[in-house]
Amino acid sequence: MSHVAAVDCLVTNLDDLEAALDRLGFRLMRGQLTHEWYGKFMNDWSSEQAAANQGFDPRLFGQCQHAIRLKDHKAGDYEIGLVARRDGRPGWELVYDAWGASGRRLEEKAGKALATLKDEYAAATTIKQLVKAGYRAARRVNDQGKLQVVGYK
Repeated sequence: MSHVAAVDCLVTNLDDLEAALDRLGFRLMRGQLTHEWYGKFMNDWSSEQAAANQGFDPRLFGQCQHAIRLKDHKAGDYEIGLVARRDGRPGWELVYDAWGASGRRLEEKAGKALATLKDEYAAATTIKQLVKAGYRAARRVNDQGKLQVVGYK
């Protein structure tokens, strides 16, 4: 089965993404033009997360400009693809196959619908901008378990 999901996350800086991925146990495979997934579009998933329902062309599933893989990647493990933005502007969107053990393995590290990855990428970007503006930055987890970035002079 294929459950190719598109994630509402716009990536514009690969260095920031790489910093976030490292914290979560992933590696950025720059220039890798395919990412591992089930390998065949089955049109068997109607979730709002489904990439096909968000305008992604199923004939292009598995193709990407860069890929993300687990640091402890094993043969057959799925990967996350960074695909060119559909609107033609600079940057990438994230797609991955959420099905089965391989999909669960990605989500164990990156969060359901890659929510933890999105938070880490936002934190990496924010920290870089704070430091660039002359602030010191610290990461912390609040009482609700959410990642926060704090900047101070």
